[in-house]
Amino acid sequence: MALAAGPLWADRADPPPKPRVKPQLSTPSQSQPSATLSTGLDVAVIARKDWQAKPPLFAMKAHKPVAILVHHTASPANAKRDIHYKMRSLQAYSQKPADLGNGRKRAAWADVPYHYYVSSDGHIAEGRDVEFSGDTNTNYDTTGHIQVVLEGNFERTRPYVEQIDALEPLLVSLARKWQVPASEIRVHKEVASTLCPGKYFLEIFPSLKERVERQLKAR
Repeated sequence: MALAAGPLWADRADPPPKPRVKPQLSTPSQSQPSATLSTGLDVAVIARKDWQAKPPLFAMKAHKPVAILVHHTASPANAKRDIHYKMRSLQAYSQKPADLGNGRKRAAWADVPYHYYVSSDGHIAEGRDVEFSGDTNTNYDTTGHIQVVLEGNFERTRPYVEQIDALEPLLVSLARKWQVPASEIRVHKEVASTLCPGKYFLEIFPSLKERVERQLKAR
Protein backbone atom coordinates (compact mmCIF):
# COMPACT_ATOMS: atom_id res chain seq x y z
CA MET A 1 0.00 0.00 0.00
CA ALA A 2 1.33 3.43 -0.90
CA LEU A 3 2.12 5.69 2.01
CA ALA A 4 0.18 8.94 2.27
CA ALA A 5 2.55 11.89 2.12
CA GLY A 6 0.79 14.79 0.40
CA PRO A 7 -0.59 17.90 2.07
CA LEU A 8 -4.03 17.85 3.60
CA TRP A 9 -4.95 21.03 1.79
CA ALA A 10 -3.25 23.31 -0.69
CA ASP A 11 -2.46 26.96 -0.09
CA ARG A 12 0.06 29.27 -1.68
CA ALA A 13 3.14 29.37 0.50
CA ASP A 14 6.77 30.40 0.45
CA PRO A 15 9.45 27.70 -0.02
CA PRO A 16 10.03 25.65 3.15
CA PRO A 17 12.05 27.66 5.68
CA LYS A 18 15.43 26.55 6.98
CA PRO A 19 15.25 23.94 9.77
CA ARG A 20 14.84 25.06 13.36
CA VAL A 21 15.20 28.75 12.57
CA LYS A 22 12.63 31.15 13.92
CA PRO A 23 10.13 31.88 11.12
CA GLN A 24 9.51 35.35 9.80
CA LEU A 25 6.68 36.81 11.83
CA SER A 26 3.89 39.08 10.69
CA THR A 27 4.82 42.65 9.83
CA PRO A 28 4.73 45.09 12.79
CA SER A 29 1.50 46.61 11.52
CA GLN A 30 -0.30 43.29 11.95
CA SER A 31 -1.52 42.40 15.43
CA GLN A 32 -0.39 39.13 16.95
CA PRO A 33 -3.03 36.49 17.77
CA SER A 34 -4.67 36.74 21.16
CA ALA A 35 -5.17 33.55 23.12
CA THR A 36 -6.83 32.58 26.36
CA LEU A 37 -6.54 29.58 28.64
CA SER A 38 -8.71 26.87 27.14
CA THR A 39 -11.25 25.31 29.49
CA GLY A 40 -9.48 22.74 31.62
CA LEU A 41 -6.08 23.30 29.98
CA ASP A 42 -2.98 25.06 31.26
CA VAL A 43 -1.98 26.47 27.87
CA ALA A 44 -3.19 29.46 25.88
CA VAL A 45 -5.37 28.49 22.93
CA ILE A 46 -6.93 30.68 20.23
CA ALA A 47 -10.64 29.89 20.42
CA ARG A 48 -12.83 29.04 17.44
CA LYS A 49 -14.74 32.28 17.79
CA ASP A 50 -11.49 34.25 17.59
CA TRP A 51 -10.51 32.78 14.23
CA GLN A 52 -14.13 33.14 13.08
CA ALA A 53 -14.93 29.48 12.66
CA LYS A 54 -18.09 28.47 10.87
CA PRO A 55 -20.38 25.95 12.60
CA PRO A 56 -20.04 22.25 11.68
CA LEU A 57 -21.97 21.29 8.55
CA PHE A 58 -23.70 18.35 10.20
CA ALA A 59 -23.74 16.27 13.37
CA MET A 60 -20.47 14.62 14.36
CA LYS A 61 -19.71 11.42 16.25
CA ALA A 62 -19.33 11.96 19.99
CA HIS A 63 -16.48 10.11 21.68
CA LYS A 64 -14.48 9.94 24.90
CA PRO A 65 -10.81 10.82 24.35
CA VAL A 66 -8.46 8.05 25.49
CA ALA A 67 -5.41 8.76 23.32
CA ILE A 68 -3.55 11.62 21.62
CA LEU A 69 -2.30 11.47 18.03
CA VAL A 70 0.24 13.89 16.53
CA HIS A 71 0.27 14.88 12.83
CA HIS A 72 1.93 17.34 10.46
CA THR A 73 -0.01 19.25 7.80
CA ALA A 74 2.50 18.08 5.13
CA SER A 75 2.26 21.56 3.58
CA PRO A 76 5.18 24.02 3.80
CA ALA A 77 5.03 26.40 6.75
CA ASN A 78 3.85 29.85 5.68
CA ALA A 79 5.05 32.58 8.03
CA LYS A 80 3.32 35.32 6.01
CA ARG A 81 -0.15 34.10 7.01
CA ASP A 82 -1.44 34.34 10.55
CA ILE A 83 -3.05 31.43 12.33
CA HIS A 84 -6.57 32.87 11.95
CA TYR A 85 -6.23 32.76 8.16
CA LYS A 86 -4.74 29.27 8.28
CA MET A 87 -7.61 27.93 10.35
CA ARG A 88 -10.25 29.49 8.11
CA SER A 89 -8.46 28.08 5.06
CA LEU A 90 -8.31 24.62 6.62
CA GLN A 91 -11.99 24.74 7.52
CA ALA A 92 -12.98 25.90 4.03
CA TYR A 93 -11.04 22.99 2.53
CA SER A 94 -12.46 20.52 5.03
CA GLN A 95 -16.10 21.46 4.48
CA LYS A 96 -16.18 20.68 0.77
CA PRO A 97 -15.46 17.52 -1.24
CA ALA A 98 -11.83 17.03 -2.26
CA ASP A 99 -9.86 15.17 -4.91
CA LEU A 100 -7.09 13.30 -3.09
CA GLY A 101 -5.30 12.15 -6.24
CA ASN A 102 -4.76 8.65 -7.63
CA GLY A 103 -8.48 8.46 -8.31
CA ARG A 104 -9.35 8.95 -4.63
CA LYS A 105 -12.01 11.41 -3.55
CA ARG A 106 -13.60 12.24 -0.24
CA ALA A 107 -16.89 13.77 0.81
CA ALA A 108 -17.09 17.03 2.73
CA TRP A 109 -16.28 16.78 6.42
CA ALA A 110 -18.42 18.43 9.07
CA ASP A 111 -15.53 20.54 10.37
CA VAL A 112 -11.74 20.72 10.50
CA PRO A 113 -10.37 17.21 11.10
CA TYR A 114 -8.04 18.16 13.97
CA HIS A 115 -8.79 19.24 17.53
CA TYR A 116 -5.70 21.45 17.96
CA TYR A 117 -3.42 23.19 15.45
CA VAL A 118 0.12 24.38 16.27
CA SER A 119 1.40 27.02 13.84
CA SER A 120 5.03 27.44 12.79
CA ASP A 121 5.48 30.30 15.28
CA GLY A 122 4.12 28.27 18.19
CA HIS A 123 0.55 29.55 18.47
CA ILE A 124 -2.15 26.99 19.26
CA ALA A 125 -5.66 27.16 17.81
CA GLU A 126 -8.79 25.25 18.76
CA GLY A 127 -10.13 23.10 15.94
CA ARG A 128 -12.97 20.61 16.14
CA ASP A 129 -14.65 20.25 19.52
CA VAL A 130 -12.52 17.65 21.29
CA GLU A 131 -15.62 15.74 22.40
CA PHE A 132 -16.26 14.70 18.78
CA SER A 133 -14.01 12.32 16.84
CA GLY A 134 -11.87 13.72 14.05
CA ASP A 135 -11.61 12.87 10.36
CA THR A 136 -8.82 11.40 8.28
CA ASN A 137 -7.80 10.61 4.71
CA THR A 138 -6.12 7.42 5.96
CA ASN A 139 -7.55 4.11 7.08
CA TYR A 140 -7.93 3.99 10.86
CA ASP A 141 -10.66 4.57 13.43
CA THR A 142 -10.35 8.11 14.80
CA THR A 143 -12.67 7.38 17.73
CA GLY A 144 -11.03 8.16 21.06
CA HIS A 145 -8.10 10.07 19.57
CA ILE A 146 -7.39 13.75 20.27
CA GLN A 147 -5.94 14.98 16.98
CA VAL A 148 -3.06 17.48 17.27
CA VAL A 149 -1.44 18.81 14.10
CA LEU A 150 1.73 20.85 13.57
CA GLU A 151 2.07 23.15 10.58
CA GLY A 152 4.81 22.05 8.19
CA ASN A 153 6.14 19.16 6.15
CA PHE A 154 8.55 17.30 8.39
CA GLU A 155 9.65 14.96 5.65
CA ARG A 156 11.45 18.03 4.23
CA THR A 157 12.20 20.36 7.14
CA ARG A 158 12.60 20.10 10.89
CA PRO A 159 9.94 21.39 13.28
CA TYR A 160 10.53 24.86 14.67
CA VAL A 161 11.69 25.18 18.25
CA GLU A 162 8.62 27.35 18.90
CA GLN A 163 6.34 24.51 17.82
CA ILE A 164 7.92 21.95 20.12
CA ASP A 165 7.92 24.48 22.97
CA ALA A 166 4.15 24.84 22.43
CA LEU A 167 3.43 21.18 21.75
CA GLU A 168 5.04 19.79 24.90
CA PRO A 169 2.85 21.64 27.44
CA LEU A 170 -0.19 21.08 25.23
CA LEU A 171 0.37 17.31 25.33
CA VAL A 172 0.92 17.41 29.09
CA SER A 173 -2.21 19.47 29.67
CA LEU A 174 -4.38 17.32 27.41
CA ALA A 175 -3.08 14.12 28.98
CA ARG A 176 -3.86 15.41 32.46
CA LYS A 177 -7.33 16.64 31.59
CA TRP A 178 -8.40 13.47 29.79
CA GLN A 179 -6.31 11.05 31.89
CA VAL A 180 -4.38 9.82 28.87
CA PRO A 181 -1.26 7.80 29.80
CA ALA A 182 2.00 8.63 28.05
CA SER A 183 1.85 5.24 26.33
CA GLU A 184 -1.24 6.46 24.45
CA ILE A 185 0.48 9.58 23.06
CA ARG A 186 1.43 8.47 19.57
CA VAL A 187 1.98 9.66 16.02
CA HIS A 188 -0.22 9.12 12.97
CA LYS A 189 2.26 6.66 11.45
CA GLU A 190 1.71 4.27 14.36
CA VAL A 191 -1.95 3.71 13.50
CA ALA A 192 -2.14 4.12 9.70
CA SER A 193 -0.15 3.60 6.52
CA THR A 194 1.36 7.08 6.21
CA LEU A 195 4.61 9.02 6.54
CA CYS A 196 2.89 11.50 8.87
CA PRO A 197 4.23 13.32 10.88
CA GLY A 198 7.46 13.04 8.90
CA LYS A 199 10.96 11.69 9.54
CA TYR A 200 12.32 14.85 11.16
CA PHE A 201 9.55 14.91 13.75
CA LEU A 202 10.01 11.20 14.40
CA GLU A 203 13.66 11.89 15.28
CA ILE A 204 12.66 14.07 18.23
CA PHE A 205 9.42 12.37 19.25
CA PRO A 206 10.93 9.78 21.65
CA SER A 207 12.69 12.45 23.74
CA LEU A 208 9.60 14.68 23.62
CA LYS A 209 7.44 11.83 24.84
CA GLU A 210 9.90 11.07 27.65
CA ARG A 211 9.73 14.67 28.85
CA VAL A 212 5.94 14.59 28.77
CA GLU A 213 5.90 11.32 30.70
CA ARG A 214 8.21 12.73 33.39
CA GLN A 215 5.92 15.71 33.87
CA LEU A 216 2.86 13.49 34.11
CA LYS A 217 4.53 11.35 36.77
CA ALA A 218 5.70 14.40 38.72
CA ARG A 219 2.16 15.50 39.48
